[in-house]
Amino acid sequence: MGKGSRKRSRNQTLYKGSGGDMRKYAVAYLEERLRGFDKDMKICLTGKPPTNRSGLTHAYFPALMTCCAVLELLGNLYVGDTRGSGWRRAIEYSGRFLDNRYYSNDKIILLFQVLRHPAAHMSALSGVRKPREGHYQDQRITWKIYADARYPAIKIEREAGVLKEQPPWDCPHDYRLHVRLDRLRCDIRDSVLEPGGYLTELLSRKDLLRKFEKCMKQIYPP
Repeated sequence: MGKGSRKRSRNQTLYKGSGGDMRKYAVAYLEERLRGFDKDMKICLTGKPPTNRSGLTHAYFPALMTCCAVLELLGNLYVGDTRGSGWRRAIEYSGRFLDNRYYSNDKIILLFQVLRHPAAHMSALSGVRKPREGHYQDQRITWKIYADARYPAIKIEREAGVLKEQPPWDCPHDYRLHVRLDRLRCDIRDSVLEPGGYLTELLSRKDLLRKFEKCMKQIYPP
């Protein structure tokens, strides 16, 4: 057992700083996770001078991955299972706790299939992607990522064009996906902490608290 740990009976569960109260633990867990989220995003979105041009650049893709990971975590906690994470879990959460004017199901699908998945699995983003689901299925979509907090966090616009500079040949596209990372961070954080958000419902609904505890048992097997 770690330093400072106490012996416990086989049937007793102790939660650090909560006196065995899962509601208190949930508050502490989410607040700590969101503090870490803000810290990581601040590091990623602090501009640094690039080596090959003037101005500032940012760690766009680590910031993007962090936002998607926190959104997936919240989706898992909401449904009560950490297995099978992905954009479907993010949609479960966003449909309830994020403003659907800005976070439609199609926008979440684009966020994951156009940006998150290539960044996670190929270490770089393709210039043009074709989503496999949703309204934009099989459309050719390119993207642009920003560091700022302007509204909306996710926007899709019709933009027919051709990528010429980076591909080995002309690469046509039909749409451009715009993502503003600091706005995405703020909206995710506020969806948990603002009145009527996830934390408010978690503390008032026994079913959500049971789902939260189930996830904790998967993350930290007793």
